[in-house]
Amino acid sequence: MKRLITLALVMVVAISMLSAAGAPEATAAKGEQITLNVWHIGVDVSRRATMEKAIARYQAANPNVKVVEQAIENDPYKTKLKTAMGGGNPPDLFITWGG
Repeated sequence: MKRLITLALVMVVAISMLSAAGAPEATAAKGEQITLNVWHIGVDVSRRATMEKAIARYQAANPNVKVVEQAIENDPYKTKLKTAMGGGNPPDLFITWGG
């Protein structure tokens, strides 16, 4: 249960940070479909289920947003994230580590 709460809090923080960060960009026209790419390391069944429920709730509240999630094992995730960041093509949301 503690892990589920932690994961939920991480998602809330990540979404909050993304909504507040950066310079304003062009916004989507009303009703225009938006796709968000989300990467995370929650490959086990319980984390995956938690993420899928969170995404379903978000999409229900935001019908014009399609969330595409990728669950990636820990070590390949680190490599893939570095490569994407270095190439200027990072995911819209991603889970990271402190410290």
